[in-house]
Amino acid sequence: LYTRGRALYMYNHDEDDLGFGGGWAYRERPAGGNQNMYTIDVSDADFDEDEDARAQYPSHWTSVHTGDGLSVGQRKFITHNNVAVTILEVTNTGDEAGSWTLMASTPDAVTQQADGDERTGSFATRFGLTTVSTRFSGEGFTASGDDLVRDVTLDPGETVTVKLQLGAIAAEIPESGSEYERYRDLDAEAALQTQVSEYNQWWVDNVPYVDVPDENIKKMSYYRTFLN
Repeated sequence: LYTRGRALYMYNHDEDDLGFGGGWAYRERPAGGNQNMYTIDVSDADFDEDEDARAQYPSHWTSVHTGDGLSVGQRKFITHNNVAVTILEVTNTGDEAGSWTLMASTPDAVTQQADGDERTGSFATRFGLTTVSTRFSGEGFTASGDDLVRDVTLDPGETVTVKLQLGAIAAEIPESGSEYERYRDLDAEAALQTQVSEYNQWWVDNVPYVDVPDENIKKMSYYRTFLN
């Protein structure tokens, strides 16, 4: 997954999961190996990704998933200061109205307890470098048991947009806390546009323009900058 924060990223990315499945890392993978950051399940629905519809940019990922009378358009990204945001557009593709439950969950290492409509917790990074607090929430979601839960009812052809976000907040990155609250309070479209705009502006402000005759060298220059 190209999109990443200053410390938070997907070490292994599982495109079959809605949300951030695979293996996340905060500078290093957590002890114990790969685990999901957070994933989103929809009751009574199994999805297949339409890989031809996938587009992956350095700033964000988009994909389309279909199955069992539903279609889900997914956009997701990790902000510069380590907030992992997922935007889902859930459409009823069936012939009758229906109700579904969306359940967002994390492994125990990421969030442990309910705090109002959020789930909060903390984890120690590998090698004891720091302790990171987590805040996990979603538009219209409530904390229920170990999950965030939201019920949706859709008429045929109707679409609902939902947004979830997990902030990995560290004392040595004070901007991480305010960035989580900023993205939590933005609606879905404003959140994505803010991410793309701020990502592109960072490149304008920090990365020198390179123009050489060999396009492969030019591409390698930007790619190495991106990796670092």
